[in-house]
Amino acid sequence: MFDPSDQTEHLSRLLALTEGTPPSELNMQQILEILVDLGFLSARYYDVSYNYPAHDDLLILAADTSNDPSIIGYKIHYRCSTLGSSGKRTKPVASWDNPLLPDEQQKWVKDLGLRGRGWVDIPICFDDKLLGLIACDWLVNHASLTSEEILFLE
Repeated sequence: MFDPSDQTEHLSRLLALTEGTPPSELNMQQILEILVDLGFLSARYYDVSYNYPAHDDLLILAADTSNDPSIIGYKIHYRCSTLGSSGKRTKPVASWDNPLLPDEQQKWVKDLGLRGRGWVDIPICFDDKLLGLIACDWLVNHASLTSEEILFLE
């Protein structure tokens, strides 16, 4: 999908924004825009809050590159997310729009305009605590992420 070796300028910008910066001070909008420059179709950032009645983390859309302000604040229960259903809380996980997704996932795929796309959830963690999540997507007819690209995103 993207060749990190060909993206030196974008990677330098990304490192300059993130190196040594606490997660609470990161400029997520700039980071998302750099991920789009790297070749993703769009990117989103979710804050994490705990939903006591549901006994589950809640992902709350806080920034995105789609220029659709109506989706800011969109909520997904962690257990219904790609990352949550994978059981891999601290590693990036890729998936795609397909009819076998559970109803809970079909809903946010439709609501967020992800029909016909693949995506990767990239957790932002401190120790084992999930602090945030970046999600990037691409058109499904494009090649999926390689194992090298997943390793790069980690």
